[in-house]
Amino acid sequence: MAHRHERTLGSGPPAGTGRCGKLICHPGWYREAQEDLITHPDNTFYGHARVLAEYAGLAPRVPPIWGHVQHGWAAEYALSVPPRLVGWIPKLVFSQANVDATRARGVDRVEAIGDPFCYLVRTRAEAIAQPRPRSTIVYPLHGWERDDVIGSHDHLIAAVQERESRPVTVCLYWREFDQPEVRRRYEEAGLRVICHGYRHDPQFLHRQFAELLRHDRVVTNRASTALWRGALLGLEAEIYGPVFGIGDPGEGAAYGAFQLERWPELCSGGLDGAAAAALASVELGDAFVREPDELRQLLGWEGRRLRFGPAARVAVRAEFQARRVVYNVRMRAPGGSSLPRS
Repeated sequence: MAHRHERTLGSGPPAGTGRCGKLICHPGWYREAQEDLITHPDNTFYGHARVLAEYAGLAPRVPPIWGHVQHGWAAEYALSVPPRLVGWIPKLVFSQANVDATRARGVDRVEAIGDPFCYLVRTRAEAIAQPRPRSTIVYPLHGWERDDVIGSHDHLIAAVQERESRPVTVCLYWREFDQPEVRRRYEEAGLRVICHGYRHDPQFLHRQFAELLRHDRVVTNRASTALWRGALLGLEAEIYGPVFGIGDPGEGAAYGAFQLERWPELCSGGLDGAAAAALASVELGDAFVREPDELRQLLGWEGRRLRFGPAARVAVRAEFQARRVVYNVRMRAPGGSSLPRS
């Protein structure tokens, strides 16, 4: 198989790669992201606030959200540790499972609204209906600034080459894409390698949506947001390969056992598009998607709350930063535990 060294951020606004494949964030993205620092910092992740504003009929304006929007899928609890949460703003999570897990931790003012990706899907029915090429997109579990993944990329590549007979695209998170020693493993195996961009890029979700529609099958080695989003679009879905971990060498094995028990069909041959979409709709909270007028009211995008949104943003960010500093100092103090991933 010929090697393919296609370093691309996929469809969307201008972007590219620099020397050694380093991502280049278009200057406009950073300015847009700064303008959209909406109440809680998590609200800017992956362009979620932008998509919600588009659905609500407010874009290109993206007002401050009166709430804390869950920034990625999780099987149960999906927010930061409770001591770092800003108590007086609503917690807007994806699914009923997220609501139940959040309340079980003693957090109140919790409401399910569905993944922002579900709102994007609602507005793009024509694109979703178009025929798709037979190809697979693979999303390896990704790390973040404090932790790289624990696991063998070479073993994952071998599993993909053994299982996939169609063209394969590997989408790396910016963290792994910016590491030449990781990215080149996939490139040198002859796989197309892309990245959807940095998490504060307001066009991230649009780029992911467009790329998923170039494939009819989505694969990962660990249940993740990207898997469910592809499945929601009707792609075949499967989990296989070495289960990467984060932080603790035993964490990957523990999660592997969990996902095998929770979604045995995904881990043992996968699901066709219809079955995958049905499961994804539950995981992403598709049933909780609101109508535009209800969403505007829920997010504080009407009346007095819309006018006083900038003041709320300042207050929330100040409290968030204060809680973050206090919590981190306590964790670093003698007898404190290591900082959790959040």
